[in-house]
Amino acid sequence: MNEIVEAVHGILPANGIGLSPDEKTVYIAETPTARLWAYEVSEPGTIKPRDVIYRGERGKPIAGLGGYQMFDSLAVEASGNVC
Repeated sequence: MNEIVEAVHGILPANGIGLSPDEKTVYIAETPTARLWAYEVSEPGTIKPRDVIYRGERGKPIAGLGGYQMFDSLAVEASGNVC
């Protein structure tokens, strides 16, 4: 695929997007809420359908920061760790 596709709607400003090494998960760092989301990819440009669990999101929240903290970018290591 050689184009950019908006596959996730309703995310507050994201300051980091990364793809897992196996290309089956996309990670999004949502800055204002300090939440890290994981979305399963079913095919290039398409997010796998799943139940809505929070705020209309179809992703899985995998991290959140307490207090007044925000995410500033992200990286996905070759091992799959998100940092």
